[in-house]
Amino acid sequence: MPTARQKKKPVDRYHHGDLRNALIAQAWAIIDKRGQSALSMRAVAQALGVSHGAPAHHFADKEDLLRELRTQAWAAFADALESAGDAPDALRRMGRAYVAYALAHPKRMDLIFRSNTSTGSPELEVQAMRGWAALSNAVVRHIGPTRAADQRLVSVLSVAAWAQAHGLAMLWTDVNLPPGLPQGQSAQPLHEAALDVLYAGMTAVLGPASSMPQDPPA
Repeated sequence: MPTARQKKKPVDRYHHGDLRNALIAQAWAIIDKRGQSALSMRAVAQALGVSHGAPAHHFADKEDLLRELRTQAWAAFADALESAGDAPDALRRMGRAYVAYALAHPKRMDLIFRSNTSTGSPELEVQAMRGWAALSNAVVRHIGPTRAADQRLVSVLSVAAWAQAHGLAMLWTDVNLPPGLPQGQSAQPLHEAALDVLYAGMTAVLGPASSMPQDPPA
């Protein structure tokens, strides 16, 4: 007759096929607390109370698991950027959404942009391109249809806007700021003011649409 200890094997919780989702949830718990460097298949299995070989039924190795997590992180990040909508000030709204996501999920931003995963997947690329498309579309709305006809200009401004928002976010998540600068929620007005300056500068550099340089006649 099975003993009481045998009847309580944790692995029984996953016999209906929910181990994959449990692995993902536990991996996120580890990453959000300690970062991707702390993640291992053994650590995930041990936390769930399953055998060390059990995760292999769903993920071939750690890199396979990280690829799935990175895809999910990109999807959530793209959702945040798309939440800016198509309002006239969508680019400013997107900057705020970018910074807010980074502050709320700094370890996931590391996974998105500093992942040790050497290869991607078609779905990962789809989610990453969603993020880029959201930003490019916001730039197009910001500069207007006349300038938007210049695809190189759209690409340059999209990269510049991305760099500006990312750099601002990293100041509060990735470096030691000088004493006296606000932290947490008290820093939000400073974030928004900085974004206003960045995007006002972009508008000022562009100048009136009629001043755009024209190609010389053939």
